[in-house]
Amino acid sequence: MNFFAMDLDSLPKNASSLKFRKQSSYIMSLCLTFHVNLGLSLRKTSQALNDLYNINISHTMVANYCRTAATVIKPFTDHYNYDKSDTFVADETYIKVRGVKGYVWFIMDAFSRSILGCQVSDNRLVGPCILAMRMAFRGIKKLDASFKFISDGYSAYPLASQQFALKEDNPLSFDVTQVIGLTEGFSSLFLDFEPEVTD
Repeated sequence: MNFFAMDLDSLPKNASSLKFRKQSSYIMSLCLTFHVNLGLSLRKTSQALNDLYNINISHTMVANYCRTAATVIKPFTDHYNYDKSDTFVADETYIKVRGVKGYVWFIMDAFSRSILGCQVSDNRLVGPCILAMRMAFRGIKKLDASFKFISDGYSAYPLASQQFALKEDNPLSFDVTQVIGLTEGFSSLFLDFEPEVTD
C-alpha cells in the first residue's frame, strides 16, 4: 500500500453540513460550550440546556452537532500554517473508545507545542506513522541540517523515516533520535500541554 498516495483530507461518510433545519447556530454553540468547554456528557448537556434555557434537545442531537463541528473545523486545523522549528517530537498512545482498542499518533513541534500531525488507527504498524508524519511535514520541501526528530523507542519511526528518504518526489532525509524511558520533562510535552488559541 502506498501511504504517500493516500488522501489525508477525505471526510467520513457521515459528515454533514452546518445547515440548520429546526435549531440555530446559537443552540449549536451552547451545545459545544457545555459539552466541549465544560466537559459535560451528552445527556448532561441536553439536561443543562433544558434546565437553563428551556431548550428541548436530545443527547443524540448534541452528539450530531459536535460531530458536524469537528468535521467542519478539521480541515482548518489540519492546514493551518503553524510555525515549525527544527525539532519535532512524536509519540503514540493507546486509546479505547466504546470498548474498541485503538491508537493515536501525535507529532508536535518541540518549542511551540503545536500538534503538526495526528492519526488515529487500529494498529501500531508503520502506515499510520507515515500518515501522521506526512501531515507534520506538509509544506516542507527541504530539511535543515540541524533538524531533529525525537521519538520513543518504537521501531515504526525509523522505518517511516526510511520511507520518506526513498520517496521519488521530494524525498526527505532525517535521522530519528529515540529516547528510551521518557523523562518527565519530555513526556510533559504530550501530557500536560495546553493548546494555545490564536486569532
